[in-house]
Amino acid sequence: MLQQTTVAAVVPYFHRFLAAFPTLHDLAAADEQQVLKLWEGLGYYRRARHLHAAAKQLAGSLPDDPEVWAALPGVGRYILGAVLSQAFDRKLPIVEAKHAPRAGPTLRPSGRPREGEGKAWVWSAAESLLPAKRCGDFNQAMMELGALVCTPASPKCDACPVAKFCEANRSGIADRIPPPKRMKEAVAVREAAVVIRDRGPSLLCRRPPDATRWQNMWEIPHAELSESEDAADGAVRVARGTHGPECDNRRRIIDDPAHGHAALHRHDLF
Repeated sequence: MLQQTTVAAVVPYFHRFLAAFPTLHDLAAADEQQVLKLWEGLGYYRRARHLHAAAKQLAGSLPDDPEVWAALPGVGRYILGAVLSQAFDRKLPIVEAKHAPRAGPTLRPSGRPREGEGKAWVWSAAESLLPAKRCGDFNQAMMELGALVCTPASPKCDACPVAKFCEANRSGIADRIPPPKRMKEAVAVREAAVVIRDRGPSLLCRRPPDATRWQNMWEIPHAELSESEDAADGAVRVARGTHGPECDNRRRIIDDPAHGHAALHRHDLF
């Protein structure tokens, strides 16, 4: 839950989740829709599916075996190190966005830490810093340092307990590590969506399990518009795709230019 989510946001979800699934057996036996419902609002729903699938594969036990964990869905190097170092004191590193490049006087950042040689360097640096014992406590301390003190936007070097060992602080580049992420180019998408009600309840469709995004999620019927297609025509096409050719034609669509959408009522479809 804490991946890409703040602790403050996670706490109530965590308590509700454990109340519903107090054991690994309970989670494994749950229906996926139950798991997703309790996850609702946290986003990145693939994490919930991976967690559910992993619970089924673990068969009720949490083994002290990196190979078993590495084979679980959704478990990469970060999760592997975080879980096994804290649960079993395994000497495995984790890498937060900033903590490795400034952790010691002999370490200097090399390249972009999220990719290629820079990423390999950061993981190697993190591994070289691990103590002989209490690796989980060390990793947790580094996470807390990154979350509370060494923040990407405004590192608090004056209050940092390891500032005198920090090469980034000594070099005056603490506020420039890590470099900004390379943003993906935004793609504009135009869609038509139709809300179809029958005396209250609305029609929902379930996305296929192999969809590019939001697999198995429920949603109102919608589809991407072609370049020349307007919202009203698109709404009729979506409705017909859901209910067949008995849907009424475009003239029964109510255009709403003020809000940039077209309304379609159930009684107008048949």
